[in-house]
Amino acid sequence: MKIFCPIDFSDASLNALKFAVSFGESINASLVEISHCFTETTDLRHQLEPHQSGEEAISRKLADLEVSFSGTHRVKIGSSLFKGHPLDVIPAYLKQKQHDFVVVGTKGLTAVRNLTVGSFTEELIFSLATPIIVIPQDYAFRPFADIVLGVDDHLFEDTHVLQPMVDLSKTCSGTLHIVHVRKPEETPIDYLHRLDEYLEHVPYNFYSIPLKDSVTDTLDHFCDEHAIDLLCMVHRDRGWMINIFHRSKVKEKLFHLKTPLLVLQG
Repeated sequence: MKIFCPIDFSDASLNALKFAVSFGESINASLVEISHCFTETTDLRHQLEPHQSGEEAISRKLADLEVSFSGTHRVKIGSSLFKGHPLDVIPAYLKQKQHDFVVVGTKGLTAVRNLTVGSFTEELIFSLATPIIVIPQDYAFRPFADIVLGVDDHLFEDTHVLQPMVDLSKTCSGTLHIVHVRKPEETPIDYLHRLDEYLEHVPYNFYSIPLKDSVTDTLDHFCDEHAIDLLCMVHRDRGWMINIFHRSKVKEKLFHLKTPLLVLQG
């Protein structure tokens, strides 16, 4: 597996990088790639030495990070540097290189084009086909012993949409919990028809719980109560749970994220 981690050297993005490297090591990833995008408007004056260009300064910082993590972790570390806005560069690059996961923080990466806090991560969710793991600020990596998939009554058109989560569950030997969030007036159910086809018959626990306040609040409460290590959700274009991924809702979810969130594209 290959992991891509875009950073801007902020505390939030560097924390996401620490997570990415530890995560990569835990799953025997073939590469963790540290990446940075810069533009002419990026303010690097405080980082420059005499007679040094901005690109040289960033290249040196990336090289230092690469050496630092390579010296303390077994996973292979690489780096890439691009000139341009990350949302112009990253989607095309990932489509070409076919990384398995993108790891990004909920904050940071706001130095270009006046992006507001959370906007970069929000836009990535809507721009990438690659699965994205969003890391809460200051969250420290721990193995994915317990993984939750939030679902509603409608399964997904593509039976392979859950494959990255299934692969992670197998690799990490984690326990999979399927949490069906139902409307309060609906009767609890015991299973979802055809779910085993999507999960390759991986064992799982199934819960049908009533909606409280919002879908995100309901799942957050479940994750807190059961000490969940990874929450997985599918971004798709139908089903009532899509309200989580309305653009007005995404940033709200990212701001209050307590558990790492794996977003799969449905």
